[in-house]
Amino acid sequence: MTLSVEAAIEIIRDLWLFNILSTYHKESIGFLTNESDRFLNPVGHSYKDSISQILEEIFGSFSELKIKEAMGMMAKIGCLSGYSFENENFTFFLQKVLKEKKELVGAELTEKIEERLAKLYMLEKKIFEETQKKLEELKKRGFFTGMKRKRVG
Repeated sequence: MTLSVEAAIEIIRDLWLFNILSTYHKESIGFLTNESDRFLNPVGHSYKDSISQILEEIFGSFSELKIKEAMGMMAKIGCLSGYSFENENFTFFLQKVLKEKKELVGAELTEKIEERLAKLYMLEKKIFEETQKKLEELKKRGFFTGMKRKRVG
């Protein structure tokens, strides 16, 4: 039985999301994966939405603008979470999933996707560098000092 492209993308999305979220504390993974309220779980929902957009572009028209927007959100969350592009990047996790699930993609798409993954990697690297630089500038200006909430009572 052959899956539709949409079904294959959904499987890849879920596996890619799981690989990314597996870098978080074990206690957080279930919440980030299962909490359906986007206000209670903005991180999980932002990752899922961004991943869906990126996969749409990889398997579709490959709009760099749309990818930059989606990857930008992931980079912001990643940088604030202490994520290190040098050690583990989002593109690496996607490549891992695609290698494990080659049969979902099919031979005719594999070459096109590999080319797009190379572009995605370079975009991700640039976006992470820009995001980390902005974050460092904000830290230097004291943006994050005094942001802790006081306990009431």
